[in-house]
Amino acid sequence: MGEPSDDDERRRLAIAAWLASANGDVAAARVLVDHDGGGVEASAVAFFAEQAVEKAVKALLLHERVTFPPTHDIGMLRGLLPDAARTVIDERAVDIGTYATGPRYPASRVDPMDLSQSIGWGEAREALAVAESVVAAVGARLGAAAASAQDDPLAGE
Repeated sequence: MGEPSDDDERRRLAIAAWLASANGDVAAARVLVDHDGGGVEASAVAFFAEQAVEKAVKALLLHERVTFPPTHDIGMLRGLLPDAARTVIDERAVDIGTYATGPRYPASRVDPMDLSQSIGWGEAREALAVAESVVAAVGARLGAAAASAQDDPLAGE
């Protein structure tokens, strides 16, 4: 029952920063989704939804003490989680992983006139719903972990 180490404090601060950033991306997507048809592209909402999920997963990975590479691949990141933690991340989150880069352009990278990959508002709203769910679930898990760690300093080890 000793004092937390500097590494523990750095980890706690990093987890809080990743989760705060995830919440900020959800908030940004909510603001943008309210401007449907007002000059905002649906892909911007999907992008922020993807970023929110990715950051929430990375916060959970840090909490679980899992090293992860710099990547936008939500499926790969989710796969690194221990089984019990993996269940926190909705499987639909993997599907929005492609919104990190691809849909930020109006056409495919191969054919600048192929608009078939553009994102519609329904798809963007669904991505936002997934992001809200994932970020809330991760926040709840980390909140419960933080509360139990206060009661038991060795919890989560």
